[in-house]
Amino acid sequence: MKVSRVGARTHLPAEIPDSGDRPGLSSAVRGFTVAGQPRNSTAFLRRIVARFRAAAPPPRNRLVQYIKNAKLYWGYFMNDYFEGDGWSMGKFSSPADGLEICYKRRQGGHMGSIPLVCAGGLAVQETAESIFFVETRPERDEYFYWMRGHRPTGWKPALSVGDCDALDLAHMINLAAQTSYAPRVDVLLHSYATVVFQRMIQLHSNGEAAAALQRLRGAKVVLCNGLTGDASRDPELEDFYKSAAQLEQFLSWLNWQDGYAAASPPPPDFDARAWPARRAQALASASKYAVDMTAEHLSAHWPEKIDHIRLRLARRLREDCALPGWQEGIVRRSHAVSKLCFGDADVKRVKDNGVKLTWVASANDQLLKWAFARTVMARFDMTPPPAPQPGAVFRDATGSFEMRIVSGDHYFPLKRPAEALRIIAE
Repeated sequence: MKVSRVGARTHLPAEIPDSGDRPGLSSAVRGFTVAGQPRNSTAFLRRIVARFRAAAPPPRNRLVQYIKNAKLYWGYFMNDYFEGDGWSMGKFSSPADGLEICYKRRQGGHMGSIPLVCAGGLAVQETAESIFFVETRPERDEYFYWMRGHRPTGWKPALSVGDCDALDLAHMINLAAQTSYAPRVDVLLHSYATVVFQRMIQLHSNGEAAAALQRLRGAKVVLCNGLTGDASRDPELEDFYKSAAQLEQFLSWLNWQDGYAAASPPPPDFDARAWPARRAQALASASKYAVDMTAEHLSAHWPEKIDHIRLRLARRLREDCALPGWQEGIVRRSHAVSKLCFGDADVKRVKDNGVKLTWVASANDQLLKWAFARTVMARFDMTPPPAPQPGAVFRDATGSFEMRIVSGDHYFPLKRPAEALRIIAE
């Protein structure tokens, strides 16, 4: 690579020759050697070059600016290429269907501490990244896993993706307890992952889920910006359930067409050759709203210290939203959210198991209406306020459940990591 100097500016080449990107290898693990695949440093260098080219010209004191740039891009390197200092990658077979689920682990400073398992949202999975970034030296082991369809985890078709996610979460909890030699596991879940937790409670008769519930006895579970079902009577959620009904019709049609394609021979009036292209187009169209909405949310700048995380999440969204498995996962998970009904028996099971449950709702959540938080509080026999009050904390009579209302929006763990850490530590 030639670098020429013209005047006081350093000019980098417009392109770096590509040594061959592997689409199946996520940018999340390009800094590792996984399953014999060498790291792809060319893709990383191209990203760094693009960031340098987009940077403003250095001021007169070039030495100071170059030092600042070096620190900035070292931060990019450590948190984009290697996914943060001290992380190691791992895989486990899903108890639902054997799909390999990818996760990462960072060892804490104190042996025997209670580990923390994290999982994220529907379109944006890495919603704990800001917490990992500011907490450079954690006292306990930390785990994060990518759900199916979110790279580096692959995709396997399943009609009940929500049930598969629930069993994968249960296995991650059990694996964390075994790996860290801990009697129990604390959990931090955001957005869609809160629904996965509720579904795991409902699958208590499954051996994997039952073992996970034992690991959660006496543990702290923090659910941020979550939602629960059985709120259809609330007039504020009428639009939500109308969209859910349309989504159910779409999936019913999709499943019927898949059945025709799998038939041997297919029906005479069904064009089996054209179905893969039609299916891909239909899923892309059905997931487009979620993609556009999330991209808009990630377009606004965050605090300077963590804005590079926003840029990385936006880039991953652009890369992943074109993948058929990612698109189908979005659609089927959205349907699972609308069908969830977390009832009184499920609440009783949480309380009887001794789980210390903290529900965090944001006062300015741009995705979830306050009606969802009101439903949660009513489920735990609490009187919800008519409107969110930032800073308010509500606890039930048993002390096993609390509702915290915080300032900020749907991306509370990402934008306010210090506050999220305090809630986890309490």
